[in-house]
Amino acid sequence: MQVVLGLIGDVLGWLLVAGIAAVSAWAARLVVRAANRAPGRNALIRLHEAGAVAIAVRGVITGPSTVRGPLTGAPGALATTSVTAADQPHPLWQWTSAGDIQVRYDQEIRTRRKQVTHRPGTLAVRADRIVVDVPVGHVTRFPIDIAMLDRLSAVGLPAAVRARIEADPGRFTVAEHLLSPGDVIHLATEPTPNPSPDPRFHLSAGAQGFVAAGLGIVTWLLVPVVLFGLLCAASIAYVLISGG
Repeated sequence: MQVVLGLIGDVLGWLLVAGIAAVSAWAARLVVRAANRAPGRNALIRLHEAGAVAIAVRGVITGPSTVRGPLTGAPGALATTSVTAADQPHPLWQWTSAGDIQVRYDQEIRTRRKQVTHRPGTLAVRADRIVVDVPVGHVTRFPIDIAMLDRLSAVGLPAAVRARIEADPGRFTVAEHLLSPGDVIHLATEPTPNPSPDPRFHLSAGAQGFVAAGLGIVTWLLVPVVLFGLLCAASIAYVLISGG
């Protein structure tokens, strides 16, 4: 009788586990759906995961143009000039000109409290806090000749890189990427347990932060599910052993 009652209790426990898992998946879908809903898909996400905090924002650049592309002369908010070798995924050299950027978003998501606040806001990022790992924006490509190399040298192209280009100019590509007011921009900070009040934001071509937010919610909600499941398994083993 004790074995039967124990098994019934464990079955009910597993049903509870399944219910919690269903609620977890539902909550994650809500947040990801909110982050991708138009026009409210522009959002600021505050990620809290494994004791670390990060900020990811997808929004529209507002305000006037503050810089000009060094090659095109076009006005914008952020311009990156780069030289890339044909067999390399990342630039061999790049130079970025940026002004202070205002990013307008439509809602804020906090993964620690699992809240979506449908309230627009603006994130201000100083020019010296923007890190461009890979150039992003409207791209214009240029042929390589002596005049172009002179223009690149004027904005800081190292002599060693210039010598490599001159040795095999057909192997390299010169491009300028420009982000302007009205363009959508993705920025994210690196996760850290002690966030700075003035963090560095990395420019991104995608919205990894929004995917991480959904995964963070699933992880946070599934922790008690996994622990409860382990307790149920231990209880089943104990009842079967003691009953035998």
